[in-house]
Amino acid sequence: MRIEQLLYPIEAYLNSRAAILRALDKRALTCSELGDMLLVKYSVLARRRQNAAHWRPDELGKVAQTLRLPAEGIVGLQTVALRLMSLPDGVRSRLLKDARLSSRKLQVRLQDYTFWQYDELEQLASTCRKWQDTKRLDILLACSNRLVSDPLLGNGSSSACQPVDTADLRTC
Repeated sequence: MRIEQLLYPIEAYLNSRAAILRALDKRALTCSELGDMLLVKYSVLARRRQNAAHWRPDELGKVAQTLRLPAEGIVGLQTVALRLMSLPDGVRSRLLKDARLSSRKLQVRLQDYTFWQYDELEQLASTCRKWQDTKRLDILLACSNRLVSDPLLGNGSSSACQPVDTADLRTC
């Protein structure tokens, strides 16, 4: 898997999220209208309006649907945990460590994507961009020297990592 395949759904979500929140600010929906739409209490809505980081992906999807905005970025978030799980163990643990995520949190998000937090996704996107700039994923995949395939691509094929020089292993 390439880092872009992990980064794209995260960035799509973050962009959709920003567009939905901008549209929500422009629309003068009352708390009671929002509460009825999202089936949450006033105190929850007040916290969401006070700090936008508290919005959950499923709530943003409902807001997008109500405001008739595209929600593909919200739906694409469902694949992020699965894509992370498809990485070789060593690469995944290194990426999670760099993004300050735990394997336990990843397991929870694999079961239910609505538990992703905004700051986790921002950190994961930032880490992916850094890895993309330094080609770190390519190096780690070569170091893992395993078969890698992406079940999300549906190609059913796998490609072997190329053997690396022992001098390159020092960078792993």
